[in-house]
Amino acid sequence: MAVARPNGADHALLYVPGRSFLHRLNPLTKLTLVLWCAVAAFALPPQGTIPLALLAIAVGIFAGAGKVFARRLIFTLTPLALALFVVHGMLVDHEGERAAFLGLDLSHDGLAYMVRILGRIAALLSGSLLFVCTTHPARLLKALDDLKLVDNTYVIYTTDNGPWLQFR
Repeated sequence: MAVARPNGADHALLYVPGRSFLHRLNPLTKLTLVLWCAVAAFALPPQGTIPLALLAIAVGIFAGAGKVFARRLIFTLTPLALALFVVHGMLVDHEGERAAFLGLDLSHDGLAYMVRILGRIAALLSGSLLFVCTTHPARLLKALDDLKLVDNTYVIYTTDNGPWLQFR
């Protein structure tokens, strides 16, 4: 039997209440930073996306989003990294040097490509998770209202009811 249990007035999806500098930023400023992170993830050379992702991860962990941020990031990136490893490291026939590891035939070029793609995805995901974990939806709507943008803006929220639905 499913029992709905609200976890308090501040509970909204992945939002983590806090008083860090990131929580205090205007939601539209944070949205601009997410956009910057998305543009940088594709505009930077591959060597720049991994430091960008690591910076976003460090900010997320130390800015008060901590466990929720890290857990969601791990649960999202791990299966993606494994899939990219299998596809680009083993299945796609890349030209160049190959190596055997634990009986697997791996392509060096494929693994390098996997790291480049994973760096970009990690930067995008880290930036967007920072926004979601540190911005309450009500503050975002208020910021849009303060700038009188609510008449020309659609805000769509989706959920799987995970935070409110607990099974016994």
